[in-house]
Amino acid sequence: MKKKITYLFILMGLALSGIIALQGYWLYQSYQQEAERLKEELNVAIRKADEKFVGKTVLSFFITPEGEQEVFVRPYLFDPKEGGVSIQIEDEKKKDTDIIIEQPKNNFQYNYSTATDDRFRIVERHKKRVIELKVDPKKQTWYLKDYDKLLQQELNDIGITEFAYTYWSPQTKQFGVVGNEELIDNLDGKGITLHSKSPTLGATKIQLFLPQQNQLALNKMAIPLLGSLILILLTGSCFAYSLFLIFSQKKLSEIKSDFINNMTHEFKTPISTVSLALEALLKFDIRKDEEKALQYLQIAEGENQRLGLMVEKVLNVAASEKRELKLKKENINFHELVLNATQQMEMQIHEKGGKIHCHLDAIDADIIGDQVHLTNVIYNLIDNACKYTQNAPIIEISSENVNGHILVHVKDNGIGIPSQHQNAIFEKFYRIPTGNVHNVKGFGLGLSYVSLIVQKHLGELGLQSKEGQGSTFSIAFPIRTKHMNETLAL
Repeated sequence: MKKKITYLFILMGLALSGIIALQGYWLYQSYQQEAERLKEELNVAIRKADEKFVGKTVLSFFITPEGEQEVFVRPYLFDPKEGGVSIQIEDEKKKDTDIIIEQPKNNFQYNYSTATDDRFRIVERHKKRVIELKVDPKKQTWYLKDYDKLLQQELNDIGITEFAYTYWSPQTKQFGVVGNEELIDNLDGKGITLHSKSPTLGATKIQLFLPQQNQLALNKMAIPLLGSLILILLTGSCFAYSLFLIFSQKKLSEIKSDFINNMTHEFKTPISTVSLALEALLKFDIRKDEEKALQYLQIAEGENQRLGLMVEKVLNVAASEKRELKLKKENINFHELVLNATQQMEMQIHEKGGKIHCHLDAIDADIIGDQVHLTNVIYNLIDNACKYTQNAPIIEISSENVNGHILVHVKDNGIGIPSQHQNAIFEKFYRIPTGNVHNVKGFGLGLSYVSLIVQKHLGELGLQSKEGQGSTFSIAFPIRTKHMNETLAL
């Protein structure tokens, strides 16, 4: 059985690990895809900013102000792969002049007359694409501010409000920083690499720095990430709960086995004793000796009563589980109840050479409860004190009044209870594990029954014990009041 549980534990562990590993791999792949998608969105934003800037600046930067008589074009406006650039100038007579530069090597200057018409424009550039524009360094700051506003607008459209970037142009050998440099320092210079063909920057490489840039991709996959975490937690919880059930069932199986062994032993002893007594009365000439016959009958009666009490314990516990246990409550003096229980147990204590001392100092000992069940509570506590004592049992019972309650202590000089078992001894059928050893009578219902009856009487049960130094059980019940008497009368 133990090996089967171990194998099951290993298989379940492997299955859970596999699920977690697959979920982790899927989340990692999703994160990579979201990071690439984010990078593409940023590239698109860069391209849109480039196109808008070109549309706004191509006329004002390529043509000198109104009143001049020349168009000045630099050769690095052209990309041989894209072909040349067409410049069209229209005068008042609707006559067009077209100039096409196919492979420019030097600056090109075209002179024209504006006397007849001040209106001129660049209509078309081949492929409508500007690759690079070298800007006058004195005006570069103004250009960067304009471009920065366009880029910020595009980034705002995709939910990014704060950023900084560096740029590097291999053609112009220029490096620059735009935005909050502290942000770049916080990220240790690790940004997102993008590519721009901005005529302003003359740059082909941009490092974009965003606050919490690693979380942007995670934020976009929040729903699948949360769903995966919930599934993993649910799976792990089911796994842990399954293990809990397995070990609980294993523990219950061990307790059941101990209970059956002990119950068989406990029932067998009084039955055997009664059988021997009856057999002696029937087969041997003991009936003529009235004193001896009476002694055998008393033994049989005592064992029969003990057997009845054990059966009653089992039935009471079974009834409590079905909520069928009913209490016959009445006015009780708890001191009288304790003294009656000690008298019943006195002979058993004396047989072991022990003594029982009562110090009932509580001034008010009147409570409302079931006399039979409360007597059994005291009987069980004294019985445990006798059974779990290696030497002659010395039992002390004391009482006191505390905060409207009567508090009764049952102290012994027994073997004590190990700390790891103190919380479990009040559970049904629980005994400190001894296997199939019956050196102590009982089958684990006594303290469970005590706890049940105390709770039914709205009382409290406590334990103080150290292994090898004995135990003290304390029970507290509310003292009877006038209100309780009125309630009882109803």
